[in-house]
Amino acid sequence: MYLNFVLSALFLILSVDILAQQNHYCINDQIQLKERKEISSSLIDPEFKETLSPKYIDVVIHVIYFDDEDRIPSKRIETVIEDVNRLFRAEEIDTSLVASVHRDKLMDSQIQFCLALTDPDGNITTGITYTKTEVEQFPLEFSSGGVVHPEMAKMDSLGGADPWNIDRYLNIWIAPIDNAESNFNYGTPREEYFPLNGFVSEELIPGTLIDMDNFNGGIPLGPSIESLFAHEIGHTLGLLHTFHDTNNNNFKTCDSSDFIEDTPRASATYNCEPFTISNTCIDSLSDLPDHVTNVMNYACAIMFTPDQIATMHNNLSLAPSGMFDEEP
Repeated sequence: MYLNFVLSALFLILSVDILAQQNHYCINDQIQLKERKEISSSLIDPEFKETLSPKYIDVVIHVIYFDDEDRIPSKRIETVIEDVNRLFRAEEIDTSLVASVHRDKLMDSQIQFCLALTDPDGNITTGITYTKTEVEQFPLEFSSGGVVHPEMAKMDSLGGADPWNIDRYLNIWIAPIDNAESNFNYGTPREEYFPLNGFVSEELIPGTLIDMDNFNGGIPLGPSIESLFAHEIGHTLGLLHTFHDTNNNNFKTCDSSDFIEDTPRASATYNCEPFTISNTCIDSLSDLPDHVTNVMNYACAIMFTPDQIATMHNNLSLAPSGMFDEEP
């Protein structure tokens, strides 16, 4: 599938998981008409995919809590990162859950996340920071006075925690977000990452933000906690959803693309029914059924495709050299 068309858009790289009516809702798919830009899915050279090498990324988890009971134990966080790595490395995957037409695309991404062993000053660390905040819940409004409100969680001065060096660490924040009917989670890529390069708001700090409610029984029915982390980290590394926002009546079901060649267009799937074969968008070339087990869908996060993996590697190659190591 070769895409080369003019897109009038400004993509907001925010993801919101709605619990109401057992649905999710993601702001990644909202498009604000602003300017024209040509985006092509041909960015990834086939030869590049054959030369991928392991990349180990240092991670720091910033736990920001108002109630002492929300001070997530380090062991639980360590377990989540281990499980995220199993998804990214395609380990212990039940391939019977993957539709046969997509099964041959299951592969090790060769991307692995390691809780940092040293902080920016060279001191020994667990890779987890704890900040007790006076902000009971960070407000959800998108902007006011130049600050995107959930980004407050990423700033010491506003009750959150400043990022560690974004050129060296993948920063992940876990914080209480004020949204009674939903989980609010999102991943912000670096400005040079495809396909949103040039469209990421300067107000946004690269990294991943996870709503504290996910650790308090508020996680939606479909994903597990590790698949939620993997999904938002996928956004942080530049990936878009495999589906289009069909909940918003302003947009047609199949009019958007994630600019990844081997993910068929689809509408959102909210419940994990891996044995149900559906084709909600007719693709003019391959006409493959929906890939409901893709991590960048919502329901059954099991795998990334080769082109998604190549896109993440390509984006990491555009980041400063200190962003990853080639050995653990």
